Amino acid sequence: MCPVPENSSPKDHSPKLFVFGDSYVDTGNLQPFRSSGGCVLTDYIASFLGINSPVQYEKRNLAENKAELKNGMNFAYGGSGVLKEAWSNHSMTIQINNFKQQIKEKVFTKYDLENSAALVSDAGNDYTYLYLNQSGTIKDVHDLAGRVVDQLVKNVKEIHELGVKKIAILGSPPRGCWPQLNPRPRTNCNGTWNEESRFHNQLLTAALRNVEESKKNAFVFLDLYKAMDLALQKNKENSNYGNPLEPCCDGVTDAYWCGMKDQKGAEMFTVCRHPESSFFWDKVHPSQNGVHAIFLDLIPSLERLLLIC
Repeated sequence: MCPVPENSSPKDHSPKLFVFGDSYVDTGNLQPFRSSGGCVLTDYIASFLGINSPVQYEKRNLAENKAELKNGMNFAYGGSGVLKEAWSNHSMTIQINNFKQQIKEKVFTKYDLENSAALVSDAGNDYTYLYLNQSGTIKDVHDLAGRVVDQLVKNVKEIHELGVKKIAILGSPPRGCWPQLNPRPRTNCNGTWNEESRFHNQLLTAALRNVEESKKNAFVFLDLYKAMDLALQKNKENSNYGNPLEPCCDGVTDAYWCGMKDQKGAEMFTVCRHPESSFFWDKVHPSQNGVHAIFLDLIPSLERLLLIC
């Protein structure tokens, strides 16, 4: 399990964790390795709850027995969004349908659901797909936010109605700090994109405040923007290894990403000398070091998940 602070995990407590969303929480559905080059938030939050990271949906049939499903299941796919079109075609709606199928097949019982929590991530693939793949403008991104948040809230309500007691919802990170959206020299984050992230979070928190009174205690907002912003500042102050806004693993040119090879199989990416001290692993994802720093700031909010006992 990924390391968490001492005494942070509850005793005699083993809930199930169901995970939905994108690469910020995907532990191996899209590809066999995690996007951080190490642990992602799912791993830390599962460890915080006192369980192992739940089995990936794509590997569910490899589980030798039901005991291997005792920690829940991860339905998240890297590149997905809440809308139908994103970098991956495994939208959150499809992920929830996969969850429904597991319930229908009695893989998880009503008791399992009543003693479970869900983690939901929508870091911004709907927006970047529109902007980078469909030639959208920042105004288009801004105008899309209402539709994205409406669908996201609809999704988390459905997860709750299926029986999951507590749902932690990650807010949008400061996307303007992503190397993907923040051209060199990267001395600061891109303020325009960060403003759009804040707008998304304003709409989301307002929508969560407006849900039915009976459901309000079910939803826990995790302020990923604040947590990442604080973690970046601390990394900038304490790191001796250069600019934290630069990705550790990057393509040799802008045409390549971390992990890519050319037609001859030659690696077309480089990895920094001190990945353990980097903040960003690649152009979008924090490194394990960055994820751990973010997780530490989220702990007070995560305490509310422990009420599922």
